Amino acid sequence: MEDPVLWGGEDIVTLPEIMDAQAVLKQYPDILRTPCFQALLPGAPQGVELWLKLESAQTTGSFKVRGMRYKLHCSDVDQLQRSGVVTMSAGNAGRAVSYLGQAAGCNVKVFMPETAPDERKAVMEKYGATVVKVPGTELLQSVAACVHSEQRVLIHPFDDCDIIRGHASCGLEILEEVPTPDAVFVCCGGGGLLAGVGSAVKLGSKDGCKPLVIGVEPEGAPSMKLSVDAGSQQWCPDGGKTDTIAH
Repeated sequence: MEDPVLWGGEDIVTLPEIMDAQAVLKQYPDILRTPCFQALLPGAPQGVELWLKLESAQTTGSFKVRGMRYKLHCSDVDQLQRSGVVTMSAGNAGRAVSYLGQAAGCNVKVFMPETAPDERKAVMEKYGATVVKVPGTELLQSVAACVHSEQRVLIHPFDDCDIIRGHASCGLEILEEVPTPDAVFVCCGGGGLLAGVGSAVKLGSKDGCKPLVIGVEPEGAPSMKLSVDAGSQQWCPDGGKTDTIAH
């Protein structure tokens, strides 16, 4: 049985909480309002529009810093500085935590699956983090052991309502640019961005708009779809080892 220290509770997020998080994040200059623009679709049926939200232009290169920044805002920074923090990540979450930890004077340790590219490890180490690579099957146990033995504070990469509220700011920005979308497609790994953007879009839509929210994940690593279909948490049979262009 997995250590309960790794997983959050049964809380949900509300629109007022999401709006409060967005207002907080606007105070931080490193949380950017990323571009959202209409893409050209040659041959598309008349009236079909595709809009792209470029979180790749966000600080540290991904949406992760939104949720991590809000989590830090809601935390006791003195405690984090005393205890240090730990997270698990194949790249983007670890980069965001390492960046914010360095700025806040917190000692950061990141556990990475051994299959993650070394250049991601180097970026985190540049921010002062200690990075430990372990087999993917040992990732959860390694993080839990670190929390217990070193008394570090776990900054979960996705299963945390404050992080989800921070990520939801991306969804509110989408609605400000495209107020009545028919569907919003969101990339999905652990589900933090999908939960945040989905909540913002579903709760924040007006004028009778009821957009579909669709999570998208690689065919070779469909752990969320497997979990939804089974009604319980599932893992990819091969550990999600699929070739991608990510680096």
